[in-house]
Amino acid sequence: MGTGIKNYARYQLKKLSGKLESHFQGGYEEWRAKRIQMILDHYGHQFFYGKTLLELGAGHGDIGHFFSMLGAKVTCVEGRKDNTRMLVQRYPSLKAITHDLNQGLPSKEHYDIIIHFGVLYHLQTPERSLRESCQCSDHLILETECSDSDDPQFLPKAEETAYVYDQAVDGVGCRPAQAWVERILSEERMQFERFFDARLNASGHFYDWPLKNTKQFPRGQRRFWFVKHV
Repeated sequence: MGTGIKNYARYQLKKLSGKLESHFQGGYEEWRAKRIQMILDHYGHQFFYGKTLLELGAGHGDIGHFFSMLGAKVTCVEGRKDNTRMLVQRYPSLKAITHDLNQGLPSKEHYDIIIHFGVLYHLQTPERSLRESCQCSDHLILETECSDSDDPQFLPKAEETAYVYDQAVDGVGCRPAQAWVERILSEERMQFERFFDARLNASGHFYDWPLKNTKQFPRGQRRFWFVKHV
């Protein structure tokens, strides 16, 4: 029996015994479903068949697994070994890499699609990750918490709890202005469309906030972009 089959068998046994758990449940489920539906509305289901897809900050792999069921060849990158371990247990068919995205992408391999959800603002040095994601993909799907600012240089630091499973691995994140994000995208010669309506709002995460230039970043204040090469 091959290693992949053995891992899958162990996964099924744990699933049946009720010992297989994920931190990314509860409010995550509705929020995840809304973001996936937004992607499907934009691209359609068939778009993903045969595509190479990299998911950054993959958690326990639920989003990557969904797109693998649509026929994508998925690689997941996660910053914490415990999360990667659980990801492999739950979805043994996915390729998983533990890597600190403060150091950029784990390689310069090119992907048809990169999903960059909820990880940019957990990085102390987000610019390299964002630029390399533009350079290494045809399509980038980007989502992050943001500061309320129209300053394209505004990138305040934010302290986070490093031991919590879904926070910055080194305890320091940032809250980029949407203008900062779009400056980087423009400099990388990417075409982008920003979404900031209530369709994505879920479980304390809100996207339809008006820009007032307060320089504040309340928890859950987010933006979403579809990005591609011109």
